Amino acid sequence: MRTMRQIKNADCWESCSDSMEISPVLQSKLLLYTFFLGGSVGLISDIFRFTCTVLKDKRHSYSIVRFAGDLLAIVYAALGTVLLSYYFNKGEFRAFCLLGLFAGFFLYRHTLSYAVTAVLKWILSVFLHIFRIFISPFVKIFKKLVIIIAKFKYYIQKALEKIKVLVYNIYVNNIIISRARKGFLMYRSNK
Repeated sequence: MRTMRQIKNADCWESCSDSMEISPVLQSKLLLYTFFLGGSVGLISDIFRFTCTVLKDKRHSYSIVRFAGDLLAIVYAALGTVLLSYYFNKGEFRAFCLLGLFAGFFLYRHTLSYAVTAVLKWILSVFLHIFRIFISPFVKIFKKLVIIIAKFKYYIQKALEKIKVLVYNIYVNNIIISRARKGFLMYRSNK
């Protein structure tokens, strides 16, 4: 009794003889899947490109995100191509795999890319709108709190100025009284 996986693998490999020929059905599946792989690489590229436009004010984070997106897209395309070639083509790499990959990327970039970018912008605007709705009460409370703190600071400064004047007056009065005890007022009055 063969398992389902063995039957699937047998169908995939039995259509090929021991020679280097691969069935046209498997090659067309490989071309189709690499075409979709190219489209998904374009989607990854669009997502990171959109993220870069959001971070355009911060130069350092922009370059990091751009590098990470390019690296992820390249690794994804390479691994996808290798795995598809292994599964459908006995590990042989064919030039039409690259053709399918580039064609899928090109077609995605010139058709669906605009729609995906518009959807991402819409999602960002909805997110920002919801964020503003939820954050606005806290902003109002914070503004009122800042006004209260500013008033409190003003009153504290006024009180400290009054205390400073009182301390100065007490100090000057103490100096005058101590001099008076030493007799400078008496000396002047005796003249």
